[in-house]
Amino acid sequence: MGFESVLHYRIEYIPSILAFSLLKSFDEEKCKIKLYNGKKIHITEEDVELVYGFPRCDITYCREKWKSNAPFMRELAEQCDTKPGNVNHKAVEQLMLADHEGGPQFKRLFLVLLESTLIEPSTCGMIKSKIGEIVDGLDNVRNINRCSYTISVLKFALGNWLKTEKNAFAGPLPFLMLCYLDRVTQDKRHVPRTFPLMKGWKSEHLQAREDKETSEGVFLFRTYKEEICLTYSQKISYRRSSSKGMKKKALM
Repeated sequence: MGFESVLHYRIEYIPSILAFSLLKSFDEEKCKIKLYNGKKIHITEEDVELVYGFPRCDITYCREKWKSNAPFMRELAEQCDTKPGNVNHKAVEQLMLADHEGGPQFKRLFLVLLESTLIEPSTCGMIKSKIGEIVDGLDNVRNINRCSYTISVLKFALGNWLKTEKNAFAGPLPFLMLCYLDRVTQDKRHVPRTFPLMKGWKSEHLQAREDKETSEGVFLFRTYKEEICLTYSQKISYRRSSSKGMKKKALM
């Protein structure tokens, strides 16, 4: 399905202070991270491909509103013996583990967990899948531009979050965090660059970055004088060289 890269995801939590500062510095209209020195990091769907390794193909998928009566959500809730609004991640994980064949239903459940973990988690902690059309037609999953979809969710979620700043951020925070950490370095690069860029990053790396920036007394972007970016040719080089040795997983 084109999601072999997610097997490299090792982040268990994201430090809250660093995350809050990052969200406050993001311009959702222009899709840019604003740095203290006046520079900006423009975030594009190409960055999603580099960080997550998601497919970036021809079919555009637009975000839908969550519907508790959507056929797939009703079916999923029935399998979990609960209501559509009360389906949690653990229950879906158990359904996946019980499916030893790795067939269509396994793939649907995988897509739901992927969406609710790396793209659009719900503010209540339950699964609120909005990709019913995708899971109903698995043939086109690999051809969907999941990168542009992730960017659209990022903008939408940030706009909602900024209204109060009290609710949990329901967007692709791991992507935004890793994009920032890769592009703006401090002292030295502690995680080697590879494809996808999320490979190698763990929560302790994020926590160490938050601790260091906090100890300096000026948070986040204020102490940085240079934006570290890859040129397009460098990005393609990293992607190709890293992909050669990557073991493909058919189910993902």
